[in-house]
Amino acid sequence: MPTNHRTPGKNEGEIVLFRSFIQRGLGLLASDFLCGLLHYYGLILNHLTPNAVLHISIFVHLCEAYLGICPLFTLFRHFF
Repeated sequence: MPTNHRTPGKNEGEIVLFRSFIQRGLGLLASDFLCGLLHYYGLILNHLTPNAVLHISIFVHLCEAYLGICPLFTLFRHFF
């Protein structure tokens, strides 16, 4: 087992995320809906799997592009 494993430090206002999120197209600044969702459930971004990020992204796109509404937490909770 390697003994030189490093854990990154995190300062106030910073987030930790997986490189694969960026490689698959996650753009920051994240939407207000994502930030609110993370706050509502007490999560940070690295708690989410890539599929969870995809589901949230699809939900936001569905609301904004097809339904013409802002994404709503109540609607999100209904589906998920």
